Parts: sequence; structure tokens; C-alpha cells
Amino acid sequence: MTTESMTGYGSGQRPLRGGTLTVEARSVNHRYLEASVRGPRWSLSLESEVREAIKARFARGRFDVYLRLDEVANGAPALDPAAARAVADSLRALGRELGLPGEVDLPLLAAFRDALRPQEPSF
Repeated sequence: MTTESMTGYGSGQRPLRGGTLTVEARSVNHRYLEASVRGPRWSLSLESEVREAIKARFARGRFDVYLRLDEVANGAPALDPAAARAVADSLRALGRELGLPGEVDLPLLAAFRDALRPQEPSF
């Protein structure tokens, strides 16, 4: 089968524990092979695998791959207590160092995205 066009778009979904992984890929004609993978912080571990899969199948072209995890709305989210604890400890230490009064409570922690981020999905 010969390649008719280097331009394309595709998407796919895979159910995971806690949500659905959505992968969107776009390709355009390009003289060299370039692969760009974008997504949340947890997807960094998948970048090299995605790039290698593209390199194994194509000799040239520009590929943009987007990863997204849509969490299940019903049910409790899987939060990262270790991250919340680290933020709380850092805030307490900063308060002591600067001599600032105040308590670290849940509303304050909720203002920090990394404190209550969902745990990384397992593949």
C-alpha cells in the first residue's frame, strides 16, 4: 500500500481505572521526521514510547500527539496525599521562617493545584 497523503488526523480512547485516556494525533507533510507529544505531567513517561512508535512506522512527517485523561465524574477522585502533605509541610516551614501567623487548612491546600492533583494513571 502506498502513501497517498502525509496529512491526517485520528483519535482514539481507552478506558482506564479512574477515567478514559484520549489520544489525538495530527500529521502533516514535512521533510524530516518530527514528533511532538503534549499532555499532562503524568504523560511525560509515555513520550519516548510514543516517539519510538512513530519512528518505527514513518520516515518523515510532522506528528503532533495530544494525550488527555478524562476522569470519571461519579465516584471519589484518587488524590495524592503525599503531594498535599509536602505542600502543607512547605507552607508551615515558610510560615515559621517568615514569622507569619496562621494555619494550613484544607481550603488553603485546595488553592494549590499540585497539592490535590489526581494520582498518575496506571497503564
